[in-house]
Amino acid sequence: MIIVGHCKDKPFPEPSRNLQIAVIICARNEESVVGNLIDSLKAQDYPADSFEVFLIAHNCTDKTAEVGTQHGAVVWEAIQTDHPCKGTALTFAIDKIKQEYPDRFDAYCIFDADNIVDSGYLTEINAGLQSGEAQAVLGFRDSVNPYDNWVANMCAAHWLVVSRAYNMPRRRLGLSCFVEGTGFAFLKECVEPEGWTAHSITEDFEFTSKTILKGKRITHTLRAKFYDEQPTEFKAWLAQLYRWMFGAKMNSHFAGKALANLFPHPVQKMDLFWNATAPLASGLATLATTAVFIYALIARIPLIPGTDWTFNLIIGAVAIVGSYLAMFLMTFLSVVYCGKPIRKYMKGMLTYPFFILAASLLIIVSLFNKEYKYIPLLHKGRPQK
Repeated sequence: MIIVGHCKDKPFPEPSRNLQIAVIICARNEESVVGNLIDSLKAQDYPADSFEVFLIAHNCTDKTAEVGTQHGAVVWEAIQTDHPCKGTALTFAIDKIKQEYPDRFDAYCIFDADNIVDSGYLTEINAGLQSGEAQAVLGFRDSVNPYDNWVANMCAAHWLVVSRAYNMPRRRLGLSCFVEGTGFAFLKECVEPEGWTAHSITEDFEFTSKTILKGKRITHTLRAKFYDEQPTEFKAWLAQLYRWMFGAKMNSHFAGKALANLFPHPVQKMDLFWNATAPLASGLATLATTAVFIYALIARIPLIPGTDWTFNLIIGAVAIVGSYLAMFLMTFLSVVYCGKPIRKYMKGMLTYPFFILAASLLIIVSLFNKEYKYIPLLHKGRPQK
């Protein structure tokens, strides 16, 4: 997959027109960063009369709404006490846009408050949405603070892996890419007539799954670049990763739906099945493998019949080192393919295998919890590097 992902980013054909795009920002207490995002959107080279920026100040207790108004966004405040999350904020936004601006917009574009957007982002998204390749387009997620410390460097490397080893190969192979939280756009037909219905804590994967089950496709482009602020605190990163894994557990039921609705587009549905089951399968495999090796170590029982105990320890060590090197190589190639400085991403490359291991363990932890308690991730509003 990483070899396929090395292929050059294929440009979209010249679009026939400028789509009307509603850019939606869902923000909860983001007064320190949301102004930067709105300013970068206002600086797009896309015609100003072809898009509008909507800020949903969702259960805010600070000046997020005021800052949004000052920077020129259409601001709507939403106070929701029944399952308040990004998904319900998007439902509120899309329903209100359809009510206030009937028949104006052809597509929706979603951002998080801490993002910053390159000036050509909407132009490239417009081309992608009219390319005939897919009904939704995911931009290239880069980082504003990749060099702050090892946590930020590891997280920044993660998004390079997601782009080059995960989504770019899927585009080249004709599969659907998977939305990763922010920086994506979709034609209104993707959420019609029912509106936005993805309300889980990982609404991105839920939206992706429902889009694929509708027989639609999501593509990816490196040319629509935006920037994201990475966590710098270990506890904050761990809390974020746990939310992703808890959401993966919640949305694993889409594996069954993919198999039950395998035709048409069986390859797309099988890829969805794999992605819906992979986190849990990886976690269980890690737990089982570790348990077997620990038992063999304590009982001095050979894992391979007819061999001695020392040989089994060597095999186990080789397996651990080999797995680490494979993940390191995947990260290294992603950094190289994205044109990033190897030396500055060395911490991220060395620690990324730990990222994967932590994810495998956290999804096991999630199995013992029925409810998820939301922990906000505080953003500092760093300038683009």
